[in-house]
This record gives sequence, structure tokens and C-alpha cells, in this order.
Amino acid sequence: MKTALNQTYDPINIASIPWRYTESGTNLQQMLPLFYNDLENIIPNVNVANRIVAAIIKCVMLGEYKFTQQFGGWTPLSNEFGLTPLRPCHIHRTTDRWIWTSGSTSSLFWSAEDVFVGPFTFSDKCVLLIYGYFNLEPIMNTLEIFIQPGSTKFPVWSLVPMRLSKQKYMCFPSPIVIEPNSQLTIKASCLNTSTPEESGLLGYYFAPLAILITEKITT
Repeated sequence: MKTALNQTYDPINIASIPWRYTESGTNLQQMLPLFYNDLENIIPNVNVANRIVAAIIKCVMLGEYKFTQQFGGWTPLSNEFGLTPLRPCHIHRTTDRWIWTSGSTSSLFWSAEDVFVGPFTFSDKCVLLIYGYFNLEPIMNTLEIFIQPGSTKFPVWSLVPMRLSKQKYMCFPSPIVIEPNSQLTIKASCLNTSTPEESGLLGYYFAPLAILITEKITT
């Protein structure tokens, strides 16, 4: 299992992947057009899209072993798991909108740290895939972010290139897969204090059906 999960699989050859449950591959294959159509609108680079879909494959394989269920696609049965686009409540936000407000203490040049996400530990019934960040403000208040899933610490990432390219989103160099019972912390450095922004994370949430149909997720 561990060896299989560590592999990178080609989205074109889903049928050849060593699935634990045969129907997982079939159901994922049916969803591929949805993924590519969804990603094409914000990520026109097909190589980047392929990398994200490869990470989705890894998450489905991980879910098979962690949940001991087969992947049921868009409409999983009660004994299957599925996925949904990442929602604010999945990272313990208390609103349905991706709204985040910087702290009351200045964090410019990391004089302090604004907590964008967490720190908290996810339940044993979910797998997260985070592939990007978006900010819909005309002038971003958030300048840099620091991401730490579990014990892995990614380099501090500047958001200035987003403004230079006039993009509202960015993709991380590689998608981030967060396993069940793992912690997540994302910190930020911001220009102004107490400033709300419509900003958040791009990704998918994998979980059994009972969790996917829950309106408010707190674990």
C-alpha cells in the first residue's frame, strides 16, 4: 500500500492503477471531464492541471485505505466516499464565504503572525487536497503566507507575483495532500491590521458520504 501511494500516476491510464476497489477507478474516470473543465477555467496550463489530477488520484487511493471504502464519485452511496470542492467549514471557518480578516496587531514583515488557518487537527474521516490560493481583492492586504501541514514546513511564499500578473489565484508548485488526523497551520504577513479580504484556498475534500452531506463541519 505505502509503495503504491508514493507513486505518481498518469491520469490517462486510470484503468491500470492498482486500485483496492475496482469501482473506484471507474467512478473516478467518469469524473475526469468535470475536473478538467473546472480547472481549465482558472488554470489553462494543461501540465499544471494534470499535476492536480494526479494528486486527486493519490487522494482517492489514500481514501480507499484510510476509510476502507470505495470511491463513489460525485454521488457516493452510504458505504462509499466521495469528494466536494473545498469549503470554508472544511478548514474550520464559521462562514460560508471565503472571508478572512487580518489581526489587530501588525504582521508586516512578520513582526507578528496572522493565523490564516488553524492550527488544528483534522478528523480521521477526511483527506484534503490543496492546490492553490485565491484573493479577489483589487489590492491584496496579505503579502506572504507560510504553510505547514503536519511537520512539513514549506518556504514562505510571496503573493506579489499574483498582482504583477494580474491574477486572482496562484497554484502551489505541487499540490498539498493532507491525510486524516494531520494538523494544518497557515500563517500570513499582512500590510494593514483588521482588514477583511475575500480570499481562501483552492482544493478538494474527500470524505464518506455522511460527512459530505453535513452542512456544518466542526471536526
